[in-house]
Amino acid sequence: MLTCPICKKENQDLPKHLRISHDITDDEHYQELLNKAREIDSRKLEFRNFMRQLNDGRQGGAISVKQYRESVAKWLKEHEEE
Repeated sequence: MLTCPICKKENQDLPKHLRISHDITDDEHYQELLNKAREIDSRKLEFRNFMRQLNDGRQGGAISVKQYRESVAKWLKEHEEE
């Protein structure tokens, strides 16, 4: 089975899935959706790494619970427009 690079669902007929589920009719539209999916994946990875660093700092006693909450709120505010 092939995995859709846009929605990550497995499909036996990927071209049919792209055409029906994502309404893709040309290469430009496909590339646009693919770029958006990659940006989302990149942001998820960035946030996951950020949270891992915060959790390590919190568990190690380097930051307080208040600093942890403030850091998360600040990150979310800075990235809410994306």
